[in-house]
Order: sequence, then structure tokens, then C-alpha cells
Amino acid sequence: MCSEHASKIDKNKGADYKAEVLQQWKAIHEHQIAQEHLNVFHPYGWIENIEIKSCPIFENNQKIDFQKLNLITGNNSTGKTAICEWLISLSDLGRLTRWGSAITGIPKPEKELFKPLKFNINYWAPNKQNLKIELKNGNTAVKINNNTTPFPSIKYNVIYLSFENNIENTNHRFQKKLGIDLVKLANITKHLNKENGIFYRNGRWSQSEDDDNTFNLTCKFLEGPQRSFGLMSSSEQFFIMLDFMIARASIESKQSPTLLIIELEGLTFSPQRYRKIFEHLSAPSTPFQTLITAYSDDTFDEFALWHRTDIIKSENYSSQNPVYRLEKRSQSHL
Repeated sequence: MCSEHASKIDKNKGADYKAEVLQQWKAIHEHQIAQEHLNVFHPYGWIENIEIKSCPIFENNQKIDFQKLNLITGNNSTGKTAICEWLISLSDLGRLTRWGSAITGIPKPEKELFKPLKFNINYWAPNKQNLKIELKNGNTAVKINNNTTPFPSIKYNVIYLSFENNIENTNHRFQKKLGIDLVKLANITKHLNKENGIFYRNGRWSQSEDDDNTFNLTCKFLEGPQRSFGLMSSSEQFFIMLDFMIARASIESKQSPTLLIIELEGLTFSPQRYRKIFEHLSAPSTPFQTLITAYSDDTFDEFALWHRTDIIKSENYSSQNPVYRLEKRSQSHL
């Protein structure tokens, strides 16, 4: 590190520059050097922040910074899913539809009922990029580095998993939930059987007795007995699905930068299981960023989350004007 930046970091004993931020800078620098000297491609990526310029849910001009493992907490209907949808727009503009994006054939007066939305995402993929998205009257304007484009053309994977009660035990449901085809599902299963997940152990797909084109999963949860996925509890099903999603993110991050989004609404776990998830996702060997959203819970205070943001009511909040603001929480340690 150069003398100027080394001095800047050391002035406060590094308190303002967490290890993950320094590792991020190091990875960016090493990638740039490899590109310049060896013409080597490495799928490095990192989302720095999202800037909320104007929005019907939050106060204007707010920012969420991201590190490797991130948590956003808040009560129901406070904008957690909205933030997820805006981040997913890096890879899929279709997630903005409920904000009035890409709506055609609607009379102009009705289009004008949609409140304007404007946000920026600053990220590396592998060079520094700035994505600007503005929705107004049912139209979507997209810019990358101030150049107008029909959609974000710089590859960035965003993988999304939300909780669902009693997931159907079929390959079709897994494929839809994971966003993959049958061949990928089979190969991820083989990968997990070799590597093991956080919770998943030794699974196999067997043909359904009722339908030749449908397969059912049997596996172990941790060191328990082999069981049908359909007979597991909702939380056990979620953990198994999470392992498949983490495996997909790990594999795809070798080819392009990746963000994994996990929505935990409606789920509560023991601290031991939270710890297993957080330790795995924050480990140096995990090659992608993660954003977790959840209801406010004091349990999270026990863990070192590299960046936690709480959604709280704005000072101007009212039933007629339900607006929220973002508040960064101090960090604790595992």
C-alpha cells in the first residue's frame, strides 16, 4: 500500500477501514495488474453501495454501503424487498415491473399514478461501474457510466432466495426456485454430495411413481437419517434450498461476479444455526457477496455482520406518509 493511504488508514488504528474493505481494494488492484501485464481475466466483482435518490418508500438521498456479508433488518412492509428488487435490476430489469417499469398500453393518467423512483448502484465488474436507473410514468431510463443503454449490459449475477412454506418436493419446484434447468440441478446435487453443504448431506433424486418426468429428493439434514425433502420441516427445507443456492453462487462466481440475496422473513432459527450460516458466508473462501434481509431481531446482535442496516420510521412518518430512513448499526464480533 502506498505511503499516503497507509498513513490515512493507520491514523485511527484502522478502525475506519475494516479488513474486508482492505481485502476488497487488494483484490481490485491485483485484478487490474493482471489485466495490464498478463491480459488475464478474473471474474472479480463487488457492489460498493446503492444510492437512493428519490423513492416513495424512503427518504431521499440515502445510501447503503455493502461489504462481504450484509444484513438489512426491519418490520414487515418497510422496504426490504424493494431494496432487493433494485439490486436484482443489475441482472434482471423485470423485477422493477411493480414500480411501473415496462408498462405498456396503460392510459397516461394512470401511468402518472406511479411515483418516481431513482437510484444508483456503484460496483466493480471488474472495473468500476455506475448504474443509474430512473422510473417515471411507466418508463425506465438506464445509464451505465452516464451512457444510455436499454438494459444493464455488464454481466453481474444476482441470485435470489426467499422463504416459502412447505416447498413441493419435485425437481420442477427446485428448478423454479433456483432458476436453473434439470441438468444444472443434477450437477449441483453431485457437487454437493462431494463437498457437503452447511446442512445438506448425501442426497439423490429418484423418479416419482406418479410421473416419469418428475423426480423427488431424498437427503440427510446434517448427520440425521435419510429423509424425503417433502417430510422435512419448513426451516429444514429452507436450509437445504439455501445450500443449493450457495453452491450455485459459488460455481457461477468463477465466471462472473455474483451477489446472493436471502430473504428470511417469517423464519427464526437458533443462534447456532445463524452462526453456521454467517461463518460460512463471511469466510475468505466464499467467493461472492451476500445480502440477508430479516425482521428486526436482537439475536443478530450476537454476530459480526460486516455491515448491518436497520430500516426505521422517518421523523416525518405518518399513516398518510409512511416513509422510512436507513440507519447503520455498530458492529459486534463472533
